[in-house]
Amino acid sequence: MRWFRFYDDAVNDPKVQLLNGNLFKLWVNILCIASKCGGVLPTETDIAFMLRMPENKVRQSLEELIASGLLDKVKSGLAPHNWNQRQFVSDNSAERVKRHRAKRAASGLQSQWTAPKDLRWEVYKRDGFECVYCGAEDELSLDHKTPEMRGGTHDPSNLQTVCRSCNASKRDLTHEEFVSRNVTSRFLKPPQNTESEQNQSKAEEAPSARRTPRDELSLVLDDERTKAVIEHRQRIRKPLTAYAAKQLAKQFAACPDPNLAADTMIANGWQGVKPEWLESRQTRAGPPAPNAAFVKRMEEQVARERSYSGPDQAVSAKPD
Repeated sequence: MRWFRFYDDAVNDPKVQLLNGNLFKLWVNILCIASKCGGVLPTETDIAFMLRMPENKVRQSLEELIASGLLDKVKSGLAPHNWNQRQFVSDNSAERVKRHRAKRAASGLQSQWTAPKDLRWEVYKRDGFECVYCGAEDELSLDHKTPEMRGGTHDPSNLQTVCRSCNASKRDLTHEEFVSRNVTSRFLKPPQNTESEQNQSKAEEAPSARRTPRDELSLVLDDERTKAVIEHRQRIRKPLTAYAAKQLAKQFAACPDPNLAADTMIANGWQGVKPEWLESRQTRAGPPAPNAAFVKRMEEQVARERSYSGPDQAVSAKPD
């Protein structure tokens, strides 16, 4: 399927707006045919076949469009007015990719580099599974702090986690250049302290400060379980974001013993936990409750056997 440009100034063009309904429809179809044929219309016979119209009707309609100034006579036939100026050929994604790969090849680089899965996971985990610039947690990708075209390597120290939006904005800038150009931009998240500095200033943090998964879980779990839950979610390749940790903390809080619920979740390889899951497992783990009617029948049977044998005689296990 081929695309062509249809400009919005047609709504203000008197040549177009003065056409009757049938002629306007024909004009739009003529534009489609011109697009298929490289900007020049085929013969009247071919147009009649494409539009399923009588040839004499096509000839009459084309003459009306010529008189209206919407079709021009050119050396090779008829063409929509001003077609070559408006339907210019622009580059497409395929051409841009081709130029990009040629540029990489000229620099001695492979046409495309795909990060190994383990390396990608290592960098994501190191950066907390969020964009180092804006803190976004969706549509993450790897970025070179110093671009390959400028001598950057694939070493983890030169890789960072960024979202697609920041990656597209950074383009071929270095990390330092991008930061210096966006000091007041939405692209930069607040500076992150080290873990020790965070622990020292935790009590002084403003309520609006960015919370971590550890902060959310520690509200309902002890430190040991908090660390274990975070490691468990990373181990099953379902790392926690701050929002996901907040939802998980609500699940733990709904259980009678949040710490026990965390232990059960980890032991069973679950992503989360619900109170009814714990109750269900406890019911299955214990012995089944005795049936009251069955117990009553057994008691009656023992009573009958005792009355038959006499009060002082024991009921033998096997008949003589």
